[in-house]
Amino acid sequence: PMGAKLAVDAYQNGYLTKKQCKALCIATGNFSISFFLNYVFRIIPLDIPHQVLFLCCIYGIPASYGFFMLICYLQFPDPVKKNTAPRFRFDTKIFDAGIYDSFHILLKICGYLIFTSVLVAFLQKIPGKWILTKGILCGLTEATNGINLLGILPYPQFLKPVIAIIFLSFTGLSGVIQVCS
Repeated sequence: PMGAKLAVDAYQNGYLTKKQCKALCIATGNFSISFFLNYVFRIIPLDIPHQVLFLCCIYGIPASYGFFMLICYLQFPDPVKKNTAPRFRFDTKIFDAGIYDSFHILLKICGYLIFTSVLVAFLQKIPGKWILTKGILCGLTEATNGINLLGILPYPQFLKPVIAIIFLSFTGLSGVIQVCS
């Protein structure tokens, strides 16, 4: 969900209004196409027409809604503070700050991924015969692990793409935490 993270950063720096930020988060907070082609469709094999339908559900609905909201907000813009450009001065402090901030964000995101992956592993170890429910809980906690479980759990084949769309649309608790960070 890097698009949503960039939209929030732009809002925090005053480049977007809150409404514009919400619209961009809805439109851009999705997984990349390579994730679907190289990961999801290997675990849940679908023929080409069903892959197209799957991708339209994942990308088309939120993109259409988000961009419609963005167009509406651009027609009636909120006042945005005007930023004046500072005088140019070569200084490595800006590079240092960029490197530090990037590394800091990367560490936080990795920490959240590890936390939710451990939580998923914990959910899988809970004894009981409710394996299908545990699979849903794991997918709602961390989408990638949930999709991986879809390939091995005994869900009906026609239901697996629908469950995957739910996992990926929500991005799991992990995705929500990462965007909020």
